Amino acid sequence: MMLQNKERFLEYLQQNYQINNIEQIYPPTVGKSNIFFKGNVIETDNKIFIKYDMNYCGSSTREAQILQLPKFKNSPYFSNVICYEDNDFPFVAFEFIEGIMLNDVLSNLDLRYELLHNKKQKKRILLQLIDIMKILDEEKIVHRDIHPKNIIVTRNRNDKIDKLILIDFSFSVGVNRFPELPYLIASKRLKFLGTKYYKPETYKWDNQYSIAKIATEIEPNCDKEFPDIWNEIYSFKEKLIYKLTL
Repeated sequence: MMLQNKERFLEYLQQNYQINNIEQIYPPTVGKSNIFFKGNVIETDNKIFIKYDMNYCGSSTREAQILQLPKFKNSPYFSNVICYEDNDFPFVAFEFIEGIMLNDVLSNLDLRYELLHNKKQKKRILLQLIDIMKILDEEKIVHRDIHPKNIIVTRNRNDKIDKLILIDFSFSVGVNRFPELPYLIASKRLKFLGTKYYKPETYKWDNQYSIAKIATEIEPNCDKEFPDIWNEIYSFKEKLIYKLTL
């Protein structure tokens, strides 16, 4: 994003949406298709998170439209969309989520022990993963990028895990709606979308497959420790998939 365009975009947000204190977050290499900002709504001073679609590929509109579907909009497990546009400045703005990535919880021994050391807490989180998977299935949306870095963990007043929030629907697809974005077909990103470990094949995506992988990272013996939960996760296997032939 050229400096001049960036300045125009920030001015546009201030004038049209009364958003101030806007600053860019994350290095430009993160996301590659989007530039990320945070700011405050002037009237309420509430924090917001902004994704700017620097390639004009339709990803910001795709994410906003999916998250405004009834099941997503009424669920606590997804981001709340504040506003979006797909004109001169394609962007989507969300309520800012205070939390940490699930990846950080799983990879940090201290955090992992603090937040996932007892069976009751693990069960609570696994049940939330099932709820997320069910909503994706009900709305017929294949996320295609489910992995621990795209799940935010929020905490409650007692500093324990409150809930999981699945983010980044930029490149999701749906059954009979939300088709493949032309930008992705023309790029090489599809090969890496979802990361190799969390999808069954290079060009095949399955929400259940990704959720099952994450469940075993939360509890390696998930099938034995939580057989009912494990069986419910596997009941969704191959139920909703998206496979691309190039």
